[in-house]
Amino acid sequence: GYNKRMPNELSGGQKQRVAIARAIVNNPKVLLLDEPLGALDLQLRRQMQTELKRLQKKLGITFVYITHDQEEAINMSDRIAVMRDGVFEQIGTPTQIYDWPKTSYVAEFVGNANLIHGKTVSIKDGVVLIEAAGGLIKATVRDVQPAPGMEVTLAVRSENVKLSAGSVETGLKCKLKEISFAGGMQKIYLQLEDGTEIVSSSLGMNSAFEPNSDVYMSFDANHGVIVDL
Repeated sequence: GYNKRMPNELSGGQKQRVAIARAIVNNPKVLLLDEPLGALDLQLRRQMQTELKRLQKKLGITFVYITHDQEEAINMSDRIAVMRDGVFEQIGTPTQIYDWPKTSYVAEFVGNANLIHGKTVSIKDGVVLIEAAGGLIKATVRDVQPAPGMEVTLAVRSENVKLSAGSVETGLKCKLKEISFAGGMQKIYLQLEDGTEIVSSSLGMNSAFEPNSDVYMSFDANHGVIVDL
């Protein structure tokens, strides 16, 4: 029903559908999409993401999809390649990229992980104890094998950061700087004693803490990932 319309009579999403149809009509083995949804509004972009995923599965064509939108990359991809200065920093599944980043660049670029710098104290049963910002934290050893006394950087996702009013055995004291709410998600901005900024996020809009209060942040050892050895 749109075949009689001129290009300027089509919406942005309709024009994008026409462009994709022209690209796949010859049944290519690989389709390169260079930020194809960048000019669309958020709601339409999400609709097109779903349509592109459905189309790719139906046609069985390899899509090489370039995007700077982290959420878009994680939601749409079977495999992600994170590039830095023209070089692949890490290649893996969305789960591998998000949960087990190999470098601080990947950790920050995909999902905005918190980075904590410290020094290893000991390693026992696959768990490394790290001294950082006046306290102790733990991380599970996986791809990297740090030695005692080594400087390390630890990445931990904001949704895995737990807060408590009292001190914990493995956790760090911090100052609560600000609380913000966005789309049902609560974000709490903290500062460690060495000045490192930490973000804790959770669903809901109720906080048991107040700005400028002292709290303790901690996380499960399985959620701590050592990067940049």
